[in-house]
Amino acid sequence: MLIAFAILTGCHSGSRKDSQRINRNLILISIDSLRADHVGCYGYGKSTTPFLDEFSRQGVRFNNSYSSSSWTLPSHASLFTGLTPTTHGVVKFKSSLKPWKNTLPGIAQEKGLKTIAVVCAPLLKKRYGLHQGFDVYDTDLIPPEYEEALISKVAARVTDKALGYVDKNRDNPFFLFLHYWDVHYDYNPPEKYANMFDPEYDGKIDGLNIRYRKDMTSDMDKRDLQHIVSLYDGEIRYTDDEIGRLITGLDQRGLSSKTMVVITSDHGEEFLEHGWKGHTNTCYEEVIKVPLLMKIPWVKTLAPVVDDYVSTIDLFPTILSALGIKHEELALQGMNVIDTFSKNKKLERSFITAETRYGQIAPPLTSVGPWKALILPDRQKFHYYGKKSKGYSSLLFDLKNDPHELNNLSEKKEDLTNRYREALKHELTIQKKLKKKLDLSKNKTLDTQTGELLKGLGYIQ
Repeated sequence: MLIAFAILTGCHSGSRKDSQRINRNLILISIDSLRADHVGCYGYGKSTTPFLDEFSRQGVRFNNSYSSSSWTLPSHASLFTGLTPTTHGVVKFKSSLKPWKNTLPGIAQEKGLKTIAVVCAPLLKKRYGLHQGFDVYDTDLIPPEYEEALISKVAARVTDKALGYVDKNRDNPFFLFLHYWDVHYDYNPPEKYANMFDPEYDGKIDGLNIRYRKDMTSDMDKRDLQHIVSLYDGEIRYTDDEIGRLITGLDQRGLSSKTMVVITSDHGEEFLEHGWKGHTNTCYEEVIKVPLLMKIPWVKTLAPVVDDYVSTIDLFPTILSALGIKHEELALQGMNVIDTFSKNKKLERSFITAETRYGQIAPPLTSVGPWKALILPDRQKFHYYGKKSKGYSSLLFDLKNDPHELNNLSEKKEDLTNRYREALKHELTIQKKLKKKLDLSKNKTLDTQTGELLKGLGYIQ
């Protein structure tokens, strides 16, 4: 029988009395829209990530890391709460996190770390409540208009801001959260990177207007699609270079030995593998399997490559543990994964989950409903989507023999499908009970500017 995530349901409401002083730093980097299979150390054949590849050799690489959702807002809410989207409830474009002191930055702040964030995405604006616990929540790089959001180049400015904040706080412990936006569509890398991965292309297609363009469809010319992907790769290389400049700057300031660095993504990106482009609407591998690289100088590494299945909700307890901060009193659904590489110990876990509230099996986007995925360590993956008024559907894939999720086995393996469906329903029941107990989300009316931004980006109709 499957075992659900361990949930510690104690919820601490008073002030923390221990005066434990943390003398280490944390840099947590989220690269928007970066799918794992376009990163060199995850097997990609093009030189998109020379810095991340070298970083992975110096630290730990998690080969099977999954985001909790296929779009930005619920993914980051999970990152900062250690809870699944169903539990924290920040799952819609109108959702917002209620005041909550037990966020990752909030706990770090109480332990004396200077907490700083540099964010670029409209879905990370303060209206969504994810700024809680940050002493500085820098939103200067969030464009006010969607036209600018689609084409602006911000990675260099994120790195410049980050190094500036490091210089201001180098004598005190800090938690620096950095969100790199450029890999997100549209794909228009700086000139240096524009032809880096497809110099011989002489066609007319570009990487603009991705969500709304009519010529990017499943029957398009494969050579043109290849060029669009090459522009996406150029954005990755640009971002990789800027993260490399950041970490080099950390080395030059003599802070590397006391700074934990975690690099991941909020979700991946789809290039018509299942008919979709961009992200948000499914939970296939291309949109929820993300890189996760970690370097903790003061933790011995016995296993530099971890094959166990992990979720981005695991980062909350893992980071606190690495910093020496107690977290047993908190309501968490993630697992501390330090022992997987420090002791080469396997995780006692039966599955992980991912989800989107805006699930849709195939274009065009019409009626949407919740899409839940159950990912198992034996490389079985179960999808369950739909809503009561329209009915539910199931998909079952054997990732070992079908890594691209093309052969649906749900009818051939009906007993297994039924078993996973019941396991997922049981897990969701547990998550919903904790959601009711914590009551962390609320809906807020979208202001006109945010609504226009999200509409222009193709998130809402």
